[in-house]
Amino acid sequence: MTDLYNWIFCEEADLSKRALITQTGTYTLGDLKKSVKEYHSILKDMGDIKGKKVAIIVPGVATFLSILLTVNRLGGTVVPISPLLRKEDLTQILTFIDPHIVFTVKEHNGFYLEKTVRAWADSVGEEVAIIESADGHEWKTEIIAGKPKRREADHSPYIIGCTSGSTGTPKGIIVDRAFFEFAERALTKGASLSKEDKVFLVVPTSVLYGLCWLLAGLHSQITIVATESFSFPAILKLMKWNPANKLVTSPSLFKALCMFDKVSDISVLKSLTEVSLAGEMITAEFFEGLDPLHHCKITSMYGLSELGALMYTESDIREGVEWSLTPGVAYNLENLSKEGVGELHFKTPCKFLGYYKCPELTEELYKEGWFSTGDLAKITSEQKIKVVGRKKDMIKKGGQQVIPGEIEQMLTKHEAVEKAAVLGMPHAIFGEQVIAFIIKKKEIPLSEIYNYCRDRLASFKVPDKIFILEDIPLVQGKVDKVTLKKEAQKLIANIEEKS
Repeated sequence: MTDLYNWIFCEEADLSKRALITQTGTYTLGDLKKSVKEYHSILKDMGDIKGKKVAIIVPGVATFLSILLTVNRLGGTVVPISPLLRKEDLTQILTFIDPHIVFTVKEHNGFYLEKTVRAWADSVGEEVAIIESADGHEWKTEIIAGKPKRREADHSPYIIGCTSGSTGTPKGIIVDRAFFEFAERALTKGASLSKEDKVFLVVPTSVLYGLCWLLAGLHSQITIVATESFSFPAILKLMKWNPANKLVTSPSLFKALCMFDKVSDISVLKSLTEVSLAGEMITAEFFEGLDPLHHCKITSMYGLSELGALMYTESDIREGVEWSLTPGVAYNLENLSKEGVGELHFKTPCKFLGYYKCPELTEELYKEGWFSTGDLAKITSEQKIKVVGRKKDMIKKGGQQVIPGEIEQMLTKHEAVEKAAVLGMPHAIFGEQVIAFIIKKKEIPLSEIYNYCRDRLASFKVPDKIFILEDIPLVQGKVDKVTLKKEAQKLIANIEEKS
């Protein structure tokens, strides 16, 4: 069988094993298996869902997981979508994926998800089933009338992980059970996992990296403590009542956790023996002001949503960040410079299945089994891999990808903004911050521009600082971001001097 249900609930699975702990509750493998059966009864009214795409916009991790395993078992294509998205981002992804069925909660963190989903469904003119819940437990189904939506030609039980593309347009990364089987082997090696481990996960489970940890933990019968809230007091409270020996998160979130932990009454990081970081480049500034945490090892993993975890650090990253390959992974460096720096390519045991609706991008980046990362690297004298930079202009803030062009387009839709340019600048906690420059058509308070962005974008995409310019510098018709970065450095320095 190719479905994840049979992989997780195999003959060797101990159904009494405590598998998942969240702010909502504690669940054994048996509890999750029972929950899958309940969602099976909900979906049976939908008829055969093979070839149908099912979007899941649900904050509760156990509920999200149960729906995912049910849809996958029934042969549907699962599309996890973050419940933290707001109107513009959410509508864009729904339009791109065009799901047949949407599971959603009515409201999350003050935003009415169901309202945005319904507005999208009403606009497409095709039949869409919305399965909605006020509390994540009791569900009701409503069919939005329209012409029948075409099924996918390939009825394999895929999962499509959505991420931002280089132009701000979503990318859909197609994966299957083999992807998660490889992920389990990679994460086990990279984080030295054993059945005795209790892993605290501060990574969204709606993204492929978080989902890899969740599913790999269940199959390996490791207890996963997964936060459903990214409020630091809520995270620390969950850690206090469920001490774990291993923590998985991004560098910026870890640094913020350390800062909050330092001022809390009871340290919740003292139980840790290892911290595994991923999602951002780790700079020299990262360790400034960081608690020494002599009692635990800090490691890192390098991966891509397309391929999974590819490299890991064997030594503590406080001694330097140099990478070893995950077992079964091969690499090469192309277009080497005189200094031995080249673009990093990887080949893994499982084939990359491609980008949804974008075969030309698949062909561009994936050739003869090799995937082009866009990262620049060199080989050290100890035969380790050292990543030295990125080819792309992608901003990585707090482990999240931010596309400058996407923010620029949003800003220029405002009636008072004539032009906009967005770039990333270093930030002590989040790795990078989002800086926007605008040229105004008319006078308007900057507070209104900030509010405009907050209403339309996920919080991590909202510019941290917006500066007004008389003109945006150009070089050969393109925005001169080198000049803009120098200007940003001056403006940020002026703000810091005054504060």
